[in-house]
Amino acid sequence: MNSVRFYLKVYFGILISGLLTVASFNLIVDPYNIYRLVEVPGLDRKDPSIVKSAMRRIKSIDITERNYDTLILGSSRVIQGIDPESPIFSDFSAYNAGLPRAYIYEIYHIFKYAQKNLDLKAVVLGLDFEVFLLNADRGIKDFELSKFTGNNIYLANWKNLFTWQNIEFSWKTIKSQKHDYSFVYTDKGFRKNNYFIGNYHDNFEKHTQHVFALVGGEKENLLPQKSNIKYNLKLIEKIVKDCQKNNIKLYLFISPTHAHQLEVYRILNLFSLYENWKKQLTTMTNKLSKNNSKNNYMLWGFSGYNRINTEKIQDRNMHWYWDSSHYKKKVGEMILARLLGQDASQDVSEDFGKIINIHNVESHTRNIRQEQKQYQQGFPGEVEKVEQIAREMKIRLER
Repeated sequence: MNSVRFYLKVYFGILISGLLTVASFNLIVDPYNIYRLVEVPGLDRKDPSIVKSAMRRIKSIDITERNYDTLILGSSRVIQGIDPESPIFSDFSAYNAGLPRAYIYEIYHIFKYAQKNLDLKAVVLGLDFEVFLLNADRGIKDFELSKFTGNNIYLANWKNLFTWQNIEFSWKTIKSQKHDYSFVYTDKGFRKNNYFIGNYHDNFEKHTQHVFALVGGEKENLLPQKSNIKYNLKLIEKIVKDCQKNNIKLYLFISPTHAHQLEVYRILNLFSLYENWKKQLTTMTNKLSKNNSKNNYMLWGFSGYNRINTEKIQDRNMHWYWDSSHYKKKVGEMILARLLGQDASQDVSEDFGKIINIHNVESHTRNIRQEQKQYQQGFPGEVEKVEQIAREMKIRLER
């Protein structure tokens, strides 16, 4: 009996010692950069492949580490396009809280969290049509483990210290020290270096395939239903009302996308829904402006078939876009110049960026329909390429 007890003590002693060693190792290396209890000189925790999987937790910590007064909200488009360190933000202390594949639910709760923990003076909010099609009343796992949902970051994530994946990421973090990843993400949440690899033709094709798979129904949680748009509009309306109530400046804009993206909407018979979404946004802003004339927020639109969004796709050296969805920083600078009323550079097309309201939304819609026809006539090869991808993706999705 004594020998059995002795062996059990040895067994559990070794087991507990092993678990504590693993947990200590993961806690010190901290590959997700969420515990921040041990500062290891020279240890860089910015491997983009790891950061992406914990970005919501990371940003929920970063957002309150400095006294930011301006928040940038939206999807991956704002992560790569709106630089919080732009000279246009010289009078602000801005943080980019954009998230890849962001839900409106998540955007709303980030805003509420920031409102509670920061002295917010301004919010820059990029609106994306696809995001409004997402039916979600909660965030992804990374978001639910973050401080955005009121969690204690240590209590919510302690189990991760014992996972095999965390061990792998810790080793990966150590081995990645020979690479300099400091140029990828800034401390203010902006991705200043794109994932772009290869030529732009490949990048556009790959992302267009992704959009067809996403919007075309391959993902269970993306259903193009009017009810989803209505639900998400209510959350945006709450943000607008809170900004009005608390005298927070709100810069609201519809994100630009390359014409390829709009062609995807057309092929998938979503263009009418896309147009109606814009009309609903203008109705909302008009109603809230009437109720609060002191804080009259304008809706800026940067979508459509303007000179920026119809940039010809080339193998190398594209000026405005990384792919059909993500615009470059120089486009973000134009957006900020329009939103904040500053002089834009001479390279900005006059048709890039228009205020949309209930008085001009119908003519705005008609103009885009006309520009769409002109684009199809002027770029038949690119339109055919998008339609070819659509045919291939349809076969794939029907299998």
